[in-house]
Parts: sequence; structure tokens; C-alpha cells
Amino acid sequence: MGWPVVVKHLSALAAAGLLVGELQGREVRYQVVGAGLGGAATWLSEVGDRWDRRLDALQRRFKE
Repeated sequence: MGWPVVVKHLSALAAAGLLVGELQGREVRYQVVGAGLGGAATWLSEVGDRWDRRLDALQRRFKE
């Protein structure tokens, strides 16, 4: 992965409130924002549960 792609991803994570950046000279140092990760984990869990239900329904259809 090239540097511009890394910078783009870090900027997106900061915009989402998952990271906070601090300018140190010419560099930006990022830190993880713990509070933002709780919401992300909840969302991922909910999406995972929905997919599990969909895949279970699909498996039941194939067995019929």
C-alpha cells in the first residue's frame, strides 16, 4: 500500500472520529479514540448478526 493510500485511510478514520491527529513538525501523529471504537464494534456486531440470519435462511432453503 502506498503512502497516499495510507494518508487517505487515516484521514477517513479521523473524520469518522476513530482517530485524532496532532501535528508534530511536518508529521501528523494519530491516536485511537477509544469511545469511537465502541460504536464501531456495536455496528459491526449488528451487521454480523443480520448476515448470520440471512445465511441461516439461505441454508434452510437449500435443504428444502
